[in-house]
Amino acid sequence: MGKIGFGEHPSNIFERLLEGGAFPKFIQLIEASGLKEELITGGPFTVLVPSDEAIDFSPPEKLEEFDKALKDPVLARKVLHRHMIGDIYKIHELVNKEKIKALNGEELSIKAKCKIKEENNLEMDFESGKVEVFINDAKVELANIPCSNGMLHIINKLL
Repeated sequence: MGKIGFGEHPSNIFERLLEGGAFPKFIQLIEASGLKEELITGGPFTVLVPSDEAIDFSPPEKLEEFDKALKDPVLARKVLHRHMIGDIYKIHELVNKEKIKALNGEELSIKAKCKIKEENNLEMDFESGKVEVFINDAKVELANIPCSNGMLHIINKLL
């Protein structure tokens, strides 16, 4: 994944995505949906955001739906709301749930895979990134990016 840079002081969700610099396609989706203002002044939301690179490597059927959504505001809202959760959730709070409802009404499944430091040592190795979190089949690449009206988690493909 390319470098993503965020400012130090929490901006609203839309501004935060602009700061990150890796999300032009997701920003196009937001603008196509007509929900830009909701992400600026609404909330609180948790948004699961794929970078442009992640969108490009999504399954063909998700890519096709995404491309159609850029031309259809109703479909764009559906796709965007699949990536949004009402309320703020840090990643450890999501991991404590098995499922959570997205704004479009779909259930998202949440799984954490933990790797152990050594076979005979059951201590989990959080510091070295040995805990992986998946929402549906998308891996969380960056977590807990604060915004004034929510939280961002960067994922590696479209949901």
